[in-house]
Amino acid sequence: MKYSTRKFITHTKNRDDVDVFTNNDQIMNLINEYEKYPVLWDPNNKFYKLNNKKKDAWDEMASFFNINGEVLKKKMNSILNSYRRGAKK
Repeated sequence: MKYSTRKFITHTKNRDDVDVFTNNDQIMNLINEYEKYPVLWDPNNKFYKLNNKKKDAWDEMASFFNINGEVLKKKMNSILNSYRRGAKK
């Protein structure tokens, strides 16, 4: 079964949220901001396994970008997955 981007966009709460990160500069800003929250990516962080701490970090990042936290998390996961796919090649 094929999945289309259009289908994904229709399932987000606000279609405008998806269009926030449209160019490389915005994506780099997201990555730089993500790096400031080791609770999200560093398994050695003492709060790494605490979901409430991770949710707080996502919400803080979301307020920085003025976007929904769940949409931001999905976008960052998409970026990370793209990186992993490229690194495998």
